[in-house]
Amino acid sequence: MTTWAQICGISDYSMSLVKYLSKEHEVKIVAPKLTGNHHSMEQVVPDGDIEVNRLFNATIWDGIIHAEVSEIIKLVEWADVFHLQFQDALYHHDWLPIFIEQIRGKAKLVITLHDSCLGKIWPFLDNFDKVITMKPEVKSSYPNAHLIGMPIYSNTPVIKGFGLGRSKHDNIARICEALKWHYEFKKAEDEWLPIEELIKWLRDSDGVVLYYDEVGTAGSSAAARTALSTRRPVFVNNVTWFSDLPENAIVRFTDDEDLKNKLLERVSNDYIEQNSFESIAQQHITLYN
Repeated sequence: MTTWAQICGISDYSMSLVKYLSKEHEVKIVAPKLTGNHHSMEQVVPDGDIEVNRLFNATIWDGIIHAEVSEIIKLVEWADVFHLQFQDALYHHDWLPIFIEQIRGKAKLVITLHDSCLGKIWPFLDNFDKVITMKPEVKSSYPNAHLIGMPIYSNTPVIKGFGLGRSKHDNIARICEALKWHYEFKKAEDEWLPIEELIKWLRDSDGVVLYYDEVGTAGSSAAARTALSTRRPVFVNNVTWFSDLPENAIVRFTDDEDLKNKLLERVSNDYIEQNSFESIAQQHITLYN
């Protein structure tokens, strides 16, 4: 039970979470009606393949208490878990406890607290089998709560390369493939971009790699300066082409293994991976069971 496909942070959270939950479980949504009384009641993205049942009015937007309780109860009876995404202003404080009392025992009841404006609802939380909070201070006040962090959108890292064919693109591609990252390369001979367009293309990445062979006629690398202008991490190997670049401007590596380690060190982020929506969904599934 949540806002859904609307201009609302809880809607975005729920839709992203359900994307991963629905890979292993069938999910149905109970959501607010689209009344047009507020811009947040406009459906801004499609529902997709998820069944969405708009069966109640959100108090913050409509100022009225109305819910098709019998229809919601049918959905609760269908489910193994009824999960309420709670924010103080979405549900009327007089109606919600009565409704929860009506559905107790019909499914496992779970609530996620999206703020700390809980006030007089503390005793109400005892009606739920599981209480989830994202804030440690709420758990301190309600020790029975389970602390599951706010998820982060985790995108696959993208590494880019470019130039006149000097760079060892096969090596970079193998390293990125081993890391399960994306590698993209523009060869100047095939597609010469104006400098502004090239920089714009390179900026849409998590790092730029230039991996050259040593040659006796190497000068200063214009490609390295172009890469640096993106303000993305620039990884260069230890050859004469890049010897005039200051250490605080680039990330220097020696070979394939060193490049792999430097990429992991500068681009990978354990906090993001541990708190991705996929990881948080798995924590929910564990809690549901």
